[in-house]
Amino acid sequence: MTGYELSLSLFYLLPIAIVTWIVGRRSGIAISIFCALMWFTADLMSGRYYSNSAIICWDTSIRFGFFLIVTLLMSTLKKSYEHEKELARTDNLTGAVTTSFFYQLLRMEIDRFQRSKRYLILISITSKPSMITLAIMRAMMFYAQ
Repeated sequence: MTGYELSLSLFYLLPIAIVTWIVGRRSGIAISIFCALMWFTADLMSGRYYSNSAIICWDTSIRFGFFLIVTLLMSTLKKSYEHEKELARTDNLTGAVTTSFFYQLLRMEIDRFQRSKRYLILISITSKPSMITLAIMRAMMFYAQ
């Protein structure tokens, strides 16, 4: 409980931002409501005098609005980040995975097969024979390690 002498809104924003980023927009809004109500409760319990009861309601709604704006911005930022990550993994023209993402997936599969002590067979159809040769050579080098 912070009371009215200190404004610790940044400390309220940390759980709001984390929940919004990890869980999603709805949970972020729920945490925003919870944090605004907690601040309201802290103001009431601190014994601060208000000349009009509408003032504390106004302050609480302003804080909630501030928290809500941060929640919506974090949610939009996460959506943009996920979209950019997807664009970086696929070719814009063909929709196929990019070379870097292909090697990342290949590395994960090789690691998985090494843990299970099984062999990995790589079959790829491409218009560039040098690409498949390079991929197989790299796969063999990864497997040998």
